[in-house]
Amino acid sequence: KKKKKKKKKKKKLYDQDLSEYIRSYSTDIPSDIILRITSHIASGMNMINEFGIVHRDLKPYSFLFKFSHISLKLNFNF
Repeated sequence: KKKKKKKKKKKKLYDQDLSEYIRSYSTDIPSDIILRITSHIASGMNMINEFGIVHRDLKPYSFLFKFSHISLKLNFNF
């Protein structure tokens, strides 16, 4: 008998993007969360600008969240 190969579960690189996160709130997003997200985005944009990279098409789905450790990643779609 041939053994069936178990399919490896792909590890998700992120849990949701910013647009999904915003839609998940049924009420206003608390200001402390807005400040934390904005701070992460500004910090990330500052860092990539230091390397001479300019992202000219920022959209909410460009920012990806991983909630086990709050970080934001930019999706440049090169």
